[in-house]
Amino acid sequence: MHFKKYTDNDYEALCDFLIELNDRDTSHINWNWARFEWMYEHPEFNKDLVESIGLWLDDGKVVGAAIYDMYFGEGFCGVLPEYKQLYPAVLDYACTNLKDDSGFSLAVCDDNTDEIDMVLNKGLVRNEQTENIMELNLEREFGATLPEGYKFVNPDPVKDVYELSWLFWQGFDHGEDRAEFEKEEIVTPRPRKHFNRDLCVAACNSEGELVSICGLWYSPKSDYVYVEPVCTIPSHRGRGVSKAVIHEALRRAKNLGAKRAYVISDMEFYSKLGFVNNRHYAFYSGGNEMEKVLAACGNDCSACPRYVAHPYEKTDEELRHTAELWMKIGYRDHLVTNEEISCTGCKTENWCRYNVVKCCEDRGISNCSECNEYPCQNMKECFEVTKSFEPMCKKVCTEEEYLQLKKAFFEKEQNLNANKDQWS
Repeated sequence: MHFKKYTDNDYEALCDFLIELNDRDTSHINWNWARFEWMYEHPEFNKDLVESIGLWLDDGKVVGAAIYDMYFGEGFCGVLPEYKQLYPAVLDYACTNLKDDSGFSLAVCDDNTDEIDMVLNKGLVRNEQTENIMELNLEREFGATLPEGYKFVNPDPVKDVYELSWLFWQGFDHGEDRAEFEKEEIVTPRPRKHFNRDLCVAACNSEGELVSICGLWYSPKSDYVYVEPVCTIPSHRGRGVSKAVIHEALRRAKNLGAKRAYVISDMEFYSKLGFVNNRHYAFYSGGNEMEKVLAACGNDCSACPRYVAHPYEKTDEELRHTAELWMKIGYRDHLVTNEEISCTGCKTENWCRYNVVKCCEDRGISNCSECNEYPCQNMKECFEVTKSFEPMCKKVCTEEEYLQLKKAFFEKEQNLNANKDQWS
């Protein structure tokens, strides 16, 4: 087993990894080989950064990967099922090497509870963004026909780049002002290795103008097609043109051996075509956290829901929730105010069962790891008492609440040990 940074020579191996991953576990179907290929040669994809992609190989075979998406800061982490123990390392690499100024985010299938646990344990937090995969069984007839005055064509992404760009401009609702469109730079796409022009089905009107398109991506190594892109010019919608174009593309894919089609969407348009919801994904983001803020006893203040020092300010609602949580766990015997629950860091005047802050201040050190007597009997007792609250936290907290408290309080001994190792 070894790690390597991606190069162009790894392209086929990475595609094969994504094909095998989704052949064995479709919970990662939102990141399939076709999405990677479509993205990899997209004009907006920065190939200068491809060496940031991380690969884990076993006997020369890719078994895990961390890949950035169209733009840095968002991406994918995946491992083959029998290499599940690798996932934390892949995730850690992505959060460190694929993040932008806002950190790193990725989509995780709601069904992948193990991955969700590891993502939350890493400190990433679920945000409001979601992604939905719809599936269509191709064991059916595709008989929709074009209305009179239209015909099927197979545009060339390079030769017909202007016509396709104008179609996408209108089809994705940027307007019908050609002069406005032509102010935009038209970038010729890079050739894609597995592109099958026969599966890029478009319709043109009697004047030869492209008005609708459906692109499908198929590999004979898989049994599905990936749908991307689909659009129709607004003035030609509602006539059955788009349905006919999609049917024609799916009919051709079926003839090649595809049994299913997947699309990233939750639009009613696809439901009417027979697509059904297959997988749902939530996005988790973070990884831009600052260094741990270690308290004298080893607590990580940066993870503490009470900590309000800049830049860790909390809203009134968050503090109220923390006050309720403290009472539920048993840290408080009544509901305290937001002012009382908020904390800007340990001070000697604050009550502390073990007087750790005062002890560190007297010795001229910032935390116990810098002490020659660490771990003293006082701190050993502190560790034990802290651990005694963990079962109750697991019992009464949500999973997300528990993981936050675990990072903030229940890892104090590990934090101090790691800090001591760093300085020794």
